[in-house]
Amino acid sequence: MNEEHKPFNQNVVINNEQTRLSLEAANIGTWSVEPLEGQIYWDELCQKLLHFGAGETVAYDQVLAHVHADDVGLIHDTSRRAFDSRKEASYNFTFRTVNPHSQEICWLSCNGRGYVDDEQRLYRISGILRDVTRDRRVKQVRTEAQTRFEAAFDNASLGFVITGIDGVIVLGNKAFGRMLGYTPEELVDMPYTGMIHPDDRARNEALIDEVVAGNVPFFDITKQYVRRDGSEMWVRMNMTPLTDEQGNIRNLLGIAQDITRDLEKRRENNRLGQLVRNAPEMMVYMDLNGHVQFMNPYGLDLLGLTAEDVIGKTVDFFSPPEEHDRIRTDILPNIRVGSWSGELMKWHRLSGERIPVTTNIYPINDPITGEPYGMVAISRDLRQERQVQREIEAKNRALELALEIGQLGTYQIDLQTNRIVASERARTWWGLPDGSSSLDELLGKVLPADQSKWSAVLTQARLKKLDGHHDLTYRIINRQTGEYRYLRSLGQAVYDNDEAVTLSGTVQDITPQILTQLKIEKSEIRLSSAVDLADLGMWQIDLATGMLTFSDRIRVWYGFSSDEPIPLERSYEPVDPADVQLLKEALDGAASSDKKKEYDVEYRIKSLTTGRKRIIHAKGHVYYDAFMEAYRVSGTMQDVTEQRQTELALEMEVQERIEQLAATNEEMAAINEEMMATNEELAATNEEFLETNRNLTRSNQNLEQFAYIASHDLQEPLRKIQQFGDLLKTRYANDSTEEYRYLERMQLAASRMSVLIKDLLAFSRISTQQVTATEISLTQVISVVQDNLTVSIEESDAQIDADNLPMVQGDVTQLEQLFQNLLSNAIKFSRVDLHGDPVIPHIRVTARLVTLDELPASIKPGRQIKTYYRIDVVDNGVGFEEKYTNRIFQVFQRLHGNNEFAGTGIGLAICQKVVTNHGGIITATSQPGQGATFSVYLPK
Repeated sequence: MNEEHKPFNQNVVINNEQTRLSLEAANIGTWSVEPLEGQIYWDELCQKLLHFGAGETVAYDQVLAHVHADDVGLIHDTSRRAFDSRKEASYNFTFRTVNPHSQEICWLSCNGRGYVDDEQRLYRISGILRDVTRDRRVKQVRTEAQTRFEAAFDNASLGFVITGIDGVIVLGNKAFGRMLGYTPEELVDMPYTGMIHPDDRARNEALIDEVVAGNVPFFDITKQYVRRDGSEMWVRMNMTPLTDEQGNIRNLLGIAQDITRDLEKRRENNRLGQLVRNAPEMMVYMDLNGHVQFMNPYGLDLLGLTAEDVIGKTVDFFSPPEEHDRIRTDILPNIRVGSWSGELMKWHRLSGERIPVTTNIYPINDPITGEPYGMVAISRDLRQERQVQREIEAKNRALELALEIGQLGTYQIDLQTNRIVASERARTWWGLPDGSSSLDELLGKVLPADQSKWSAVLTQARLKKLDGHHDLTYRIINRQTGEYRYLRSLGQAVYDNDEAVTLSGTVQDITPQILTQLKIEKSEIRLSSAVDLADLGMWQIDLATGMLTFSDRIRVWYGFSSDEPIPLERSYEPVDPADVQLLKEALDGAASSDKKKEYDVEYRIKSLTTGRKRIIHAKGHVYYDAFMEAYRVSGTMQDVTEQRQTELALEMEVQERIEQLAATNEEMAAINEEMMATNEELAATNEEFLETNRNLTRSNQNLEQFAYIASHDLQEPLRKIQQFGDLLKTRYANDSTEEYRYLERMQLAASRMSVLIKDLLAFSRISTQQVTATEISLTQVISVVQDNLTVSIEESDAQIDADNLPMVQGDVTQLEQLFQNLLSNAIKFSRVDLHGDPVIPHIRVTARLVTLDELPASIKPGRQIKTYYRIDVVDNGVGFEEKYTNRIFQVFQRLHGNNEFAGTGIGLAICQKVVTNHGGIITATSQPGQGATFSVYLPK
């Protein structure tokens, strides 16, 4: 049974269709190359990815024209390795294509595999093609974002430092290094706590422990550092933990601001404002021993005290017990010798509430003597500030997180000036430059068909319609590539006395969702078409409710109405009772998580309305939720009644054939006995054939001798005919009579006869001449032949490319005749393109070493040796049908008339004779319009 008469396998069609749909859904194209046939097969997606229209037939060079110049070498190298390989191998690589219209560059991932037959010949290369441009761009965007982050980190005006939880510096930027007198490289691996002033180390380490333990989310501290040169500086440090994906703290990020000068200015301002009694801060006057002499009303109210309660008290009286040690060891010593600044915890003496304050204590000098006579402490209540700060930071973090998670951009349009201020993401999507842009610039990027939507939003905002809210979906067009980006903007207008001032909102790129929806719609249409063409029905079982969904075709098969609900038990009614248990077991087996997830069963039904019987083949797939519980089974059904009936008929026919063959075998046994007797007669006849063969050999030798003599002796009378014809043409040169035309036709016939005699003479000479074997360079032979064909090459602009050819044993004259005939034919049999213009001949001469086992099975060389040189002469001419391969090497056999191509039909016969004389073989492969390849096999 040949390929054309194999029974139709519907299962294979279904599987292939499902595979094709899966590839289309994944945006993957398929391709296949058949080297032996010289054919390339690819689907529409491959054509689209390589920027060709549907149905276009293209050559290999045309495909390479769409490949990025830097990647053409990669394609060549991979192709060469594939065609030279003698074993099956996979090839995976990524390359770029260039859209010939838009010049847009796309990245494609190519995965292929070569297949060889039992003779290690490559007969197919097939694979898939996938667009990975978006993956490349995402990677590039991430790299650029990382680069920008590193640049911002390194060049920020604030000091940034990242440490491990062990206190060792991992990374510091330039600003942090300048603060302390180090380079960023010197900061790496230095102990962070060693730079902190000894008075602040304990407090700093305690706060770090609190952050690492997770007790506080961050801390903000003012402390002293010791520079590299030993000088001291005040820094305000914000320390925040950095966590990994599991939420574990791995590092600490510190943001440092040099506030040394700020503190000096603040102290000066405090000295200037020491007499302001009604300041909204707690202000305390103390003697040089730290005893309170005065507290302003704000402070008294803050702590729930009276003026009498504070007189003579030391500063620790106003703080809770947990602050006393710090006050005695850290604050009081500083107060006695100078000023002190920092944060303290005060408390309300009546309610016990702890009140965080920031306090500055500094001396008061006598304006005349300059000697200090007291000190002033100014404390500011931090409760409201910290609450506001926490709320703002929480809102900012929530907003930033929401924008990042939602991949949103932000914008604000000033409706008075029509200027736009947008986030980086929004500007990128809109294609606007950095900084402020105009509303006209934005509208210029919007697809003209969608510009009216923006105009309506602006009008509604100014008229306060819809309370200034807007929800707008529109397209941004790239003028260079013509590509669309689908965006959605949501926002609201801000009003001042009912006049619209600004329009603010968010913008989201919904291109992937829109394109996905379009693909789903196209896939559903293709799936529906495929199901209809394949005469399939679609079904689905909801395992939670036990309800089935049948397509219209299945409802007709079962005899259900178009709107009838179908519970699971109801679906068994049309099923043959003998097959009901089979269906239930198949469903239970597929839905069990410890078994395969495929549903495949064949059963019989009888329509509830018409009574028609059918054989149904159902296939499906089980779907599981996150808990590995089956919740749905869906798939296809096919009516295989006729197919099964055909198979039964075939089985019966096969049985009949088997019985017939048994009877025939008995007859053959009898015939075999008769043939044994006949063999004896054939043995006698064979001896007669040998004698006849020897006579035939002598006859051929005589014929060759005759041809040589005849062709040689015919030359002389033919020359006289041509000479006298030339004289007559000269005499009647000005005469247009019919006799002159007869002379021209006679001369033309004589010329063709002369060429024929010369070719016969050459064929006879080669047939009778013995080969004088010497070592010959085929490269030199090709060079001589090109010199002989100089006129033909120049007239046709032919291009001849020859590899470095080997040295062979042979006759130089005969080998020059061989390759001159092959090259001249390649030049002569050129073709024209679709417009009728001549195609410049392009001829390649290549050589490689092959073994006896690698020779095509259809050729038998004159000598059986281990290795041969294979020399290929490849052209791009008219080509021919391969069924004429044997005919073209026969004498006087031509595939074209004299009015198409001149010739005698002897040239290729001479080529075959030369190759045979050298113990080799010549063959050819070709397709009409695709050129020809003549392969010469010569012994090594």
